[in-house]
Amino acid sequence: MSFSDFFNTQDIPQKIGEKARKEKKVIENNDLNSQKLEHRDKFANRIFYLTVGYLVVILLLIIANGFSKVISFQIESGVIYTLLGSVMLNYIGLLTLILQSIYSEESFRVYDT
Repeated sequence: MSFSDFFNTQDIPQKIGEKARKEKKVIENNDLNSQKLEHRDKFANRIFYLTVGYLVVILLLIIANGFSKVISFQIESGVIYTLLGSVMLNYIGLLTLILQSIYSEESFRVYDT
């Protein structure tokens, strides 16, 4: 039995090409995942600052309503309830989105070579 009988030398370039394609696919997937993470970070920061700004505005309106006799600013109780309800819904929705993106199956996907 000779070496060429034991190993099919004609399959070697094909096997090397397959491995190179798989490695290229892994690298492309890693680049794509890093781009997704960059975009997630950017949008997460923007959403965070938007939410903080929204809360500050609501807080200022409630404080101004508390000093209504001093600065003659009055908001009806229905409007305050609506503002507080919208804040709660925003936080529940934001928390849901964040937890889904953190614990999604796609974020745990491992790409094999």
